[in-house]
Amino acid sequence: MVKYAVLLGFFVLTGCASKVGEYAPKSKVEGAAFASADLSITPEAVRKNFEEYRGTNVAWAGIIREVDYKETERTIQVAFLVDQHDFDWKLHKGDQPFKLESERGGPFAAGWEVKKPTRASLLRKQAGPGDMLIAYGQPVKVRAGVIQLKTDQIRAVKIDEVQFTDPETAPPNVLDVPMNAVESE
Repeated sequence: MVKYAVLLGFFVLTGCASKVGEYAPKSKVEGAAFASADLSITPEAVRKNFEEYRGTNVAWAGIIREVDYKETERTIQVAFLVDQHDFDWKLHKGDQPFKLESERGGPFAAGWEVKKPTRASLLRKQAGPGDMLIAYGQPVKVRAGVIQLKTDQIRAVKIDEVQFTDPETAPPNVLDVPMNAVESE
């Protein structure tokens, strides 16, 4: 129950930036997920040695490629496919855009479940293709190069609050790139 209430708060606060210091989670729940995550573990490391990192808490940021919604009688299940990009958690200051590395780290998938009466239309406005997603969770499997996270917490950030470290080599609009181009990198 608390998870779902926090999600509603998450969607209200998404995109709001912290004003001082390093990256600041937006809620106590996100703060707990952030505190337990090993920020040094990359998707590349997980793909190379999955068994070593299976179940380890990670935090990854990236650009949402696809979002799928499945409604049941009581919940809305949201599945994100994300192009991972490195994010410097230590250098992020809340009064500036989120800065992602231009180079992709490969795709990962993150799921989220929201209890109704939340509407899918509200969720679609908060996080869509081209926006940034921060996902906290544990790698549970790798299929066709896509790492599936058992997600504990998410945070969406609208794309107008995101910059790439090297705009000249930044990826083109996420919707313009075929998925096989992402998987082959």
